[in-house]
This record gives sequence, C-alpha cells and structure tokens, in this order.
Amino acid sequence: MHTFSRGASSTLMRDVANRTFNYPDFNKVMPSIYTCFMEEACQWRQIYKACMLALQLLEYRIKNSSERVVDDARGHVSTIKMLPTSTSTTKA
Repeated sequence: MHTFSRGASSTLMRDVANRTFNYPDFNKVMPSIYTCFMEEACQWRQIYKACMLALQLLEYRIKNSSERVVDDARGHVSTIKMLPTSTSTTKA
C-alpha cells in the first residue's frame, strides 16, 4: 500500500472487494487493512499516505463487498478511531 502515490486503481479495489466474498480470502484481506493502521513509520507523511489509502480501500470494501466486511469493520472501530491520535502524535 505504501507504494501507491495516487491511491489504488478501481480495478484493484474491485478485485480486493470481490475477494471478500470468499471466506479464506476475506481472512487474508481484512487483517491487512488494520495492520496498516497500526504500522509505525519514520515520517508522518508515510503514515498519512498509508492510512488514507487504507481508509479509501476500507470505504470501497464497505460499499462493494460482502456484508461480512461491514461486520468486521464494526469490530475494529476502536482501531479506526485511534488513527487520528496515532498520526497526530507521531514525530516527523
């Protein structure tokens, strides 16, 4: 996710969203987004870009994936809510 400069392509996001309908793929796809939120980076910009891309992908997944994605996101609300705190306290 860190290598995208403008965000993921719609084709890639559609492919990832479709994978959430398959239970084994769902268990691979969804943890990756929450891992991104928890990663530490040396520079604030890297954290910001990675988290914005992850949020963009999560939003797309919620709108276009299985209902399981919504349930999973609800279960990780505390992780998502921590995001502004962790990015604002990270030193540049």
